[in-house]
Amino acid sequence: MRERKLSSVGAGTGILPCPTSEVNACAPPKAFSGGAIFPPNPPPNRILSGTPMPRPELVTTSVAAKILGRSANTLKRWRYEGVGPAYVQFEGRVRYDVNVLLDYIRENTRIPSVRAAMEEIRGTD
Repeated sequence: MRERKLSSVGAGTGILPCPTSEVNACAPPKAFSGGAIFPPNPPPNRILSGTPMPRPELVTTSVAAKILGRSANTLKRWRYEGVGPAYVQFEGRVRYDVNVLLDYIRENTRIPSVRAAMEEIRGTD
């Protein structure tokens, strides 16, 4: 197995094994404009398809809890259990997108059964 020496990129250097004997198979990656190895970042507020993304309105856990009618501790427990609405975490700070919270409410809204609706109309409990 051939070995190739990596040039200094980012954190350090090293030697990686080349899994093939072809000459150009283990060539270093081609650089993009400006010498960057990774592709340039897409323009802000654009998805890969090129359509504009809506700008999220991020709120704290306490505000999200008020929107959902739950306590902040419940949302914290939901995050730990992997349930509940999706959230964003930046440098240890948790934020919720208001649109995601409203979608979560819509997805979990239940329509009462026909029997419950009929009992409500009749006025029986």
